[in-house]
Amino acid sequence: MAYKSFTSWLTENTDIFGFEAEQTSDDFDPIPAKLRDDPVDTFNIEELSKNLARFDLGVKKPAIKFAGEVRWGEGPGAMRVVTGSRLNLLIEKQGTDLEGRPLWYTHKVYQINRAGYGGYEDIVLQDLLKELKRIDELPLPSAQHDYNTLENLVASIANIYKRTAKVIFLHEGIRKIDDNNYIIRLGLRGSGVEHQDQRRVLENQTHINFMPNTGVIRIFNYNIESPTGNAPHWRIMPKDIDFHFAPTQPRDDIIEALATFIHWY
Repeated sequence: MAYKSFTSWLTENTDIFGFEAEQTSDDFDPIPAKLRDDPVDTFNIEELSKNLARFDLGVKKPAIKFAGEVRWGEGPGAMRVVTGSRLNLLIEKQGTDLEGRPLWYTHKVYQINRAGYGGYEDIVLQDLLKELKRIDELPLPSAQHDYNTLENLVASIANIYKRTAKVIFLHEGIRKIDDNNYIIRLGLRGSGVEHQDQRRVLENQTHINFMPNTGVIRIFNYNIESPTGNAPHWRIMPKDIDFHFAPTQPRDDIIEALATFIHWY
């Protein structure tokens, strides 16, 4: 059967590879979606992990190590897909720092809208497999004693924040602590956003740090919040992300990972 568009192919009764499936009586659901107890077909991360674990990555065999983590291989060069704290999927590759300690370097970030992408697990699976193969073929991430272009990287990340961050954020500038430490500051419109537990978000900060002793770029993000109804004070909240990058990684991979995070924050 020929399809006029990708949308028509996607909505027809075919599998991910385009082969027409034989329709059975079990495929027919007589209950309208609006009458079901759960009308939204939620994205099934557990199913995605099980399907990922069916595929080898070159000579590397898959294994489900923990809930939400699929790993290929062991030691330097090993790959994994892990579910982050904000329902994002991280593709990471293992290397070492200058002190010889193993470290997972982030290469790709996908944000999953668990309430809105149900039924698209196979499409996400194919995209993940494509990226896993690409990243697996990249050179092993390598730590370095020096990284002289950190300031340029920070400026690029700040520019992508301006273009991709939600409209609630206001760019407040970049604070330079020293040559190896920078903070990108995002304010919030309307003098902050109030949480349900009566805490006001005053500012969102992304800390970008090159650590010469380990030779690794560490980037983490957190909110500065203040309780309402009490004497004014603020505190740094737990980190939303904590990524590690090697200076030898493709620069676009670093910038794109941060752009994905802030766009879906």
